[in-house]
Amino acid sequence: MGEVKARDPDPDGSAIPRLLLTAKSTAGAGDFGATKSIQRVHTRGSVAPSQPCSANNAKQVVRVPYTTYYFIGHCQVERDQRSR
Repeated sequence: MGEVKARDPDPDGSAIPRLLLTAKSTAGAGDFGATKSIQRVHTRGSVAPSQPCSANNAKQVVRVPYTTYYFIGHCQVERDQRSR
């Protein structure tokens, strides 16, 4: 499970928002089992078409391409209690 910690709209409105997601809970031994956060940055595209849904386009499929970078954080820094 995750939750949105921060959302930053695209400056010119032509891309989906940048996001910072943090894990509320994690499980499993897979690649994402220890994930603490996921950050989506440098997004381009993926804005839904401006035409509303109607009976005329109900079965139409629209593909909206986008590019982005995802940074996945799964590190946990352990502090040495003696260094305080």
